[in-house]
Formats: sequence, structure tokens, C-alpha cells
Amino acid sequence: MILVLFVLSVWLSCCKFILADQTIIHHRRIFLHRPSSSLTPSSTYSSKTATNLLFNIRGGDIQPITSLSQVKGIIQNASDTNQLVVLDFTANNCPPCDMIAPIYSELSELEEFESKVIFLKVNVSEHPDVASYYGVDGWPTFHLFQNGHFVDSIVGGQAAKAGLYSLVARYSHGM
Repeated sequence: MILVLFVLSVWLSCCKFILADQTIIHHRRIFLHRPSSSLTPSSTYSSKTATNLLFNIRGGDIQPITSLSQVKGIIQNASDTNQLVVLDFTANNCPPCDMIAPIYSELSELEEFESKVIFLKVNVSEHPDVASYYGVDGWPTFHLFQNGHFVDSIVGGQAAKAGLYSLVARYSHGM
């Protein structure tokens, strides 16, 4: 337990995290957590804060995709309810996909997107027909759909790390 807390505190200090307004924010807004009463602004990390932080890291509601017809149905239903759809194309043995996965998960859990955005994930290694249909040949790729139509995308782990939050926020708040 002490080793986990030590590693977590070193990791936090190396990533230049700032605790503000009870939200953990990286200088590029890549790790975002819902405010929690157990996280308080502080310039030092106690073992209690590190433990609470560890237990607050969890995944959001990301729907796994198993077929092309499922994707089309979700996009159509989302247009009827005026929701943005974010489709993550990922692959097996893809380090950039593995790097962005926890970030995408945290993004899906933000309250500001709770009823406005539907988050989907398709493994192109298992469902290449979905990637082919949408013309995706590099991953990770994130496609955004609004009112049943493709509106934007980000290709690559570093690009998504830097800009996915802003892109989703722009389209979801513009509704």
C-alpha cells in the first residue's frame, strides 16, 4: 500500500497536476475527474488524498460496438434525441490506443457530457467492417457525429490527448 501511494505521488508530481476547484486538471486537460468531496485543493499530497484519488479513477459509460448496424442505429437514435456521438476506433496491440483509453474513459464520465454525448468504442481488430465503412485506416481515430452526420475527427493518440476534450466540448455545448 505504501509503495502504491509513493508511486502515485511521484506520478502526480511528475505530471504537473494542479488541484483546483476540486477537479484534477493536467496542463493539457487530459485527466479529468468529477469533483469529489474527498478531493480538496492542496499543494501537498497526503496519503488520504492519494488513496481517494486512486479510488476515484474509474471508467465512464462507453458502449462497446459489435456490428456496423449497431453503430448506425445508435447514430440515428442520437440524432432523434439531439445527442453528439463520439466513436473511438481502437485496435489490439496499439500502444497509442492503450495510452488514450483511460483519457477517453475519464472524458465519458464528465458531468458536462452526461446527457449530451454518447461514447462508443469499436475494436477494429475484431470488427474491421466498421472501420472500412467509415474509411478509418489509422488508430486511434475518433469520429464525431451530430444530427446523424459525420462532423469531425481526430486521428492519433497524441492529437487526441491534446484536443479530444475541446472538440467534444465544442460540439456538445453548441447543441
